[in-house]
Amino acid sequence: DEGSSIDVTVFLYQPTVPSFLTLTIVEAQNVATSADLGIVTNDTAMDVSNPDSGLWGTIAAQKPEEDTSVEVNTDISVGLYVQPSP
Repeated sequence: DEGSSIDVTVFLYQPTVPSFLTLTIVEAQNVATSADLGIVTNDTAMDVSNPDSGLWGTIAAQKPEEDTSVEVNTDISVGLYVQPSP
């Protein structure tokens, strides 16, 4: 009826951050794109030294953390497993 009120519910889509641990940056970017997230970049301050050469270059840490709800196109910072300094 004219002049009557209506209720409107707005749903804001917020993707959930998946785990990127042990993926390469390229693999993580593919997952991020599929999950409506932004760019995955290496933050060297988050890198983790590890003697296992099989892990070098894979993701050791991430921000935001897994299972966090974020806005669409939120960028992801990751730290990589790196070779320990001699």
